[in-house]
Amino acid sequence: MMHGRQAAGGTLEIAFSAEDMARTRFAISPLWEVVASLRVLKGADEQGLHRRWTERVRPLLDAAKLDLTPLSSLVTVPTMGIPGFLVPPPTTP
Repeated sequence: MMHGRQAAGGTLEIAFSAEDMARTRFAISPLWEVVASLRVLKGADEQGLHRRWTERVRPLLDAAKLDLTPLSSLVTVPTMGIPGFLVPPPTTP
């Protein structure tokens, strides 16, 4: 079970159990990259780090005439949560 408390200086301190850590994943997921990229394209970072990338990629996507409606309807900005089937946990370590 995860427990949190406010530490000195406004830092949030979170304690994880061994079970919590066993369920934690740090993996590169192609699906996650698609979801994160779509969020940026939908305006999650218009003025930030990815602005040049979005300026370069938007015309390419327009030219490709891809229908992103099904995926776009599942990926919201601001994030209201991302459906688990879009970013499933890896099946291998």
